[in-house]
Amino acid sequence: MLHNDPKYYVCLVFKQMPPNPNAKIWRFPNHKEWVVNVRVNSQSKKNLITDIKEVLTSCGMVQRFKEGPFGSYLDLPQPSKIHGILIHNLLKREVIILEQREDEIWLGLGRSQVHFGKEEFCLCSGLKMGPLPQGFNKKKVPEEGSLLNKHFKEKRPTADLLYATMKRLTSDKGEDILKMASIFMISQFFGTDDGRKAIPGWMFALVDDEEAFKKFPWGSYIYSITLFWLKRFTQKHVHTLKGTTKEEEKKKDAVEKGGKK
Repeated sequence: MLHNDPKYYVCLVFKQMPPNPNAKIWRFPNHKEWVVNVRVNSQSKKNLITDIKEVLTSCGMVQRFKEGPFGSYLDLPQPSKIHGILIHNLLKREVIILEQREDEIWLGLGRSQVHFGKEEFCLCSGLKMGPLPQGFNKKKVPEEGSLLNKHFKEKRPTADLLYATMKRLTSDKGEDILKMASIFMISQFFGTDDGRKAIPGWMFALVDDEEAFKKFPWGSYIYSITLFWLKRFTQKHVHTLKGTTKEEEKKKDAVEKGGKK
């Protein structure tokens, strides 16, 4: 579903399935005593697309960026918004399917169950999907002349520092600005990293190799982050049939096991 108002960009893609007799509504039961006061936060700096576009324009790198994996996002209408209330209400309707995979979410909407997984994420994001290379996030020693060594040698490369560095570079540093803009998109637009958190070294190593960076399945990587945070939100408040949360049950089991020793 694409919102027609240029002020918003909302894309929801679900696969509708027939009612499943094995589906059990498990999360957030509609009961006063089980109501949980929660809030959906988004740390995605979605409106920084404008800043990134301005920086890329100043050094003539807009077209090069558009040829990369995140190029289409430069055309995202601004300002854009993430509808936390909508996400919250969808997650409240999560259901558990007996044959469910770990990398998907099922929602009970009306009399149907709808599916959100890799296929739906690929459709709404347009990002490349595929298996993540083995050991892709291993720590690597930065090479001489690499982006990391040139601008962040003996520094902790946080997202805030990366952004400040990208903004102050002159137009003749277009290649480096292009690389920084790409990393910033991953960390701050798609990701949920605090600006004070260090960006992993493997991203710097990968962005130095333009072809490898373009071939990397960024959709799979970003989907794994998205799914982690969506499930982390609900896992804390999963209720059992006893009316207690899963976390409470785990603590109770740990105490009982400790008493048996």
